[in-house]
Amino acid sequence: MHFIYNGLFLIAGIIWGDWKQWREYYPTILYYIIGDLLKFALLYNFSMWTYQETIWGENILMNHTIISLMIMVIVYPSTILIYLGRFPQTRWKKLAWISFWAFLYTFVEFIMKSI
Repeated sequence: MHFIYNGLFLIAGIIWGDWKQWREYYPTILYYIIGDLLKFALLYNFSMWTYQETIWGENILMNHTIISLMIMVIVYPSTILIYLGRFPQTRWKKLAWISFWAFLYTFVEFIMKSI
């Protein structure tokens, strides 16, 4: 399932991401990755959840660490390139854009928990 999840975010990032201005978003991408790595390292023995592969790739995605690193490398940059690259200017569109992404990530978490 994580291959599908990461693949969809990668395809979305390629299609809708703002690749022309990736240098502007590079510090944000690093901030997300470093923050997640720091959380992962500091709370390794006290994690709130663990990722487990359920559908395909149990032999490749053997543990939480590999899946977490894959999410850091694929999902975070794709999300940031789409989210910041298409961030609107008007107040109501900003609210709708933030709400859309909050709903999207809530939906993805719900699907991943259900499987």
